[in-house]
Amino acid sequence: EPSSADFIWHMNDVARDLGLTDMIFVNPTGLDEGAGVPVNRGSAQSAAKLFAHAMQTIPDMIDTTRFENGAIASFERSHPIKNTNTIIDDVSLAIGSKTGFTDSAGGNLVLSFDATIGHPIVIAVLGSSREGRFSDMKKLITETRAYLRLGSLSTD
Repeated sequence: EPSSADFIWHMNDVARDLGLTDMIFVNPTGLDEGAGVPVNRGSAQSAAKLFAHAMQTIPDMIDTTRFENGAIASFERSHPIKNTNTIIDDVSLAIGSKTGFTDSAGGNLVLSFDATIGHPIVIAVLGSSREGRFSDMKKLITETRAYLRLGSLSTD
């Protein structure tokens, strides 16, 4: 059975293979482990590229994140999940998202939506606040859609 160290090595290996040279994983959770302990790190661009990779390699897992509520099956059991992305229902043609918050990293959110069918865009917000990451993402989506002349969020 793989150890946590093996998993972290694999995570870093995938990041290197994808050319994400600024992305470094020191633990598998992404959570802070205490004062003075190194933390995972990377840029918004690397987070977006990693999410795009996940969309291609684990689309079923990403798909569950485009809904407010869902379920994940394991060993013949279904586990209900509630999305922590509070704006997911506001994003038309959402593909998926990943939220995160730690004291060291702040509020983070990576989200993908179809600009047009089959043409996904991934946007990453890193280092925001716990609530600010959602308003920051809304602004970035609105500006992206305006730039592409796609209209605003579905609830605007």
